[in-house]
Amino acid sequence: MIHTTLDGLIARVLDEDSKKYDLLADTRRMSVSSELTVNDTEDVILTIDQDGDIEELQLSEHALSQMSADLGIPKRYFDRMKVEAFDLFKSNAHHWLYN
Repeated sequence: MIHTTLDGLIARVLDEDSKKYDLLADTRRMSVSSELTVNDTEDVILTIDQDGDIEELQLSEHALSQMSADLGIPKRYFDRMKVEAFDLFKSNAHHWLYN
């Protein structure tokens, strides 16, 4: 997206910053699941248990790319499992998150 004004650029930077969420958590206390959207697509939900405080996050494509890299699962295979074999995706993600 090209911005024609400085105000437009500042507004976009602030909007993007408000969507950002960084978290440091024990991966052994994380699990993945899917949620069907109104468009009949499946979103990946990451559930984190931090000493009984449960947090659920819908993962963006960027977050999924980071997860693929961090878990050492090739992105092409990661995406294919997510779409074609979610149980396999979930099993792989849980194994590597725990280990």
